[in-house]
Amino acid sequence: MARPLVLVAVLLLTACSGSDAPATPPTDKTEVAAPAGSRSDIDVTALKAALDAGTVRKLIDVRTEGEYRGGHVAGAINIPLSDLPRRRNEVGAPGDGVVHVICQVGGRSSAAADSLVKDGFTVVNVLGGTGQWKAAGYPVE
Repeated sequence: MARPLVLVAVLLLTACSGSDAPATPPTDKTEVAAPAGSRSDIDVTALKAALDAGTVRKLIDVRTEGEYRGGHVAGAINIPLSDLPRRRNEVGAPGDGVVHVICQVGGRSSAAADSLVKDGFTVVNVLGGTGQWKAAGYPVE
């Protein structure tokens, strides 16, 4: 009875040893891909660093046109939250990459982020919004 158990144990150890498994190339931990249809939140300091590094593909400002004209983060595209459903094509396709959203404080951008996630977008919501951006002394257009 002991011999069959030893044989099974040897077979399991051989099968699980991974010696025949192909080597996995190391990953660059600075660029961790977020799963499609997911959401994360960052603060304005992290947004500034991402913008400076050139890693923000699209930044959507969901405030009203008047608020946007009063000062916005450079490069932000104004699509007011109320217009988002009919202007969704301006955001791009869900597989095009991460979309950042910002508003004045964070409430509207959070709602926009949730809506975009339901459509399969990978979204980063900016906590504190443009108000916090300005308070930090970062430039606006």
